[in-house]
Amino acid sequence: MSGALRFVRLKRLQRSFVGSLLMNPSRMTMSTVKIPRKLYESALQAWSTLVEGTNNQWRRVLARDQVSRLQPRLGVQQDSETEKSSRPLEGITSEAGQADTRGHDVLRDNVLERAFREEQQQAAASKAAQSSAKGPRPTVKEITKELRQAEQNRLRSVDDIDARSRHLIREIQGADLPCALAKRLEEFSEHILLYPNSRATLINDKALSVLLKIRRKSHDENVLGLTRECLSLLGYVQPPNSAGVRILSIDGGGVRGLLVIEVLRQLEKCTGKKISELFDYVVGVSTGAILVGILTTLQKDLDVCDDLYRNMSSTVFQQSSWWGTGKLVWNHAYYDTSQWQDILKQLYGDVRLYHSSRNENVPKVGILSAVVNKQQLVPFLFRNYQLPPKEESFYAGSCSPHVWQAVRASSSAPFYFEEFDFNGDVHQDGGIIQNNPTAAAIHESRLLWPDEEIQCVVSIGSGRYIPEEAEIVAKSTSLKTKIMKIVDSATDTEAVHTLCNDLLKPGTYYRFNPYLSEPFTLDETRPEKMDRLRLDAQMYLRRNDRKFVHAADRLVQPRSLAQKCRDLLKDNIQERLV
Repeated sequence: MSGALRFVRLKRLQRSFVGSLLMNPSRMTMSTVKIPRKLYESALQAWSTLVEGTNNQWRRVLARDQVSRLQPRLGVQQDSETEKSSRPLEGITSEAGQADTRGHDVLRDNVLERAFREEQQQAAASKAAQSSAKGPRPTVKEITKELRQAEQNRLRSVDDIDARSRHLIREIQGADLPCALAKRLEEFSEHILLYPNSRATLINDKALSVLLKIRRKSHDENVLGLTRECLSLLGYVQPPNSAGVRILSIDGGGVRGLLVIEVLRQLEKCTGKKISELFDYVVGVSTGAILVGILTTLQKDLDVCDDLYRNMSSTVFQQSSWWGTGKLVWNHAYYDTSQWQDILKQLYGDVRLYHSSRNENVPKVGILSAVVNKQQLVPFLFRNYQLPPKEESFYAGSCSPHVWQAVRASSSAPFYFEEFDFNGDVHQDGGIIQNNPTAAAIHESRLLWPDEEIQCVVSIGSGRYIPEEAEIVAKSTSLKTKIMKIVDSATDTEAVHTLCNDLLKPGTYYRFNPYLSEPFTLDETRPEKMDRLRLDAQMYLRRNDRKFVHAADRLVQPRSLAQKCRDLLKDNIQERLV
């Protein structure tokens, strides 16, 4: 059959179908006559338009226009129902042309009912899809976060933020009861975290003076803690408790942190004080970050640190080489990162970094990591404080994360654990950029106490091994050993040690880095090797006993009377500025 003949027959079929539908729509349903679905829907649209008019000629014109839109597809789109039907489509004309127009209302009701039912089904499916995409119902913390975000979006302009800042100061001044004052201080703290640029306005509006007066007069422990937190977030820095600034820096090194624990025990033994009481600024990287978090923010003793390292060696670092190699290929991590993260969450809980400033015995803390998703490696310093408004640090940082997040970011050693994502930045072990964070600690201390001298700097390494020349023999090694040696070589610490030793005043800088009798990897788990580490540490302590005594004497030097009077006068002047 020629194409022209097929086209003529198709046109006759269209006209007869539409005409039959207009004359007898009550019998033209998908359930009674098997027709192409798109042709059926198009004809229904034509009918619904035509019944509203009064001119029959206008109805026929509109009907032809509706049907003509389906011409390019009528010859190729056939429903499966059409193919299964035994009734030919030409039967539509003879069957439909025998009825009158009394079925208009019936067809309209059927169409509306079907459309309403389909609309309900689509709405239910859309709601179910959205519900499955959103996941479980939001928690209280998530709702609170959304409310804070909404509040932050509402206070867009600088004027609104400044007005809110002044309002909070007035609320703090007007609070009489300790519970009401604590609530206002919490709101003040959240406001500073949301709008750190408002600190200058708050200080100009005498917020610092108001808080200092509360700290001096209040006897409620909760109010005092919140006041210290607000002062720290404003950038206020308490003068050091000794003659100058005392700094502690702890290197990275995996399970070799057991050496660091022994050195810290010796310092506590020589001074009779806890580590958190001996120093004004403490910084750590990798395994040093773990120790810093436990000793300062949690105010735990060294026995807790010792238990943690034993737990790491018996759980985290126990894994078959076959399974570890597979994880290294797929996740770039040899060990189970989720297990390590669960240990940190259980150890540190929900404590945030800036919360530790509520305790007056907690020093300034820095935890160093490396951001690796930039054009070049960038150091990142997690802090439990804010710098004074006019001071700018070389190190980007934040004080709002949880302590476990900071430790997790700083201890994400490449090839050992997976990298850590925080606020769009990908963090890895800070040791890949600064495994000896002494320089970072000195830099931050200069910003915090610009008028104070550095009294003592104690830098503790995680041990070093110097092989003899006879031991340096070319051998074939496994892939894991090669990777671990590359990581160890990238975490060298002696360059910073040499620089600090040359620049700082004599009698100010003390470096404790025990020598190792044999090489130890970061993930050593064998009990005999762990015992060997302790023996090496004990040997180092005996040989450097006089060095520990000198460092202890330097650390416990009290603040002079003149310095105390100057500090008191400075606080009194700031209080009277209200």
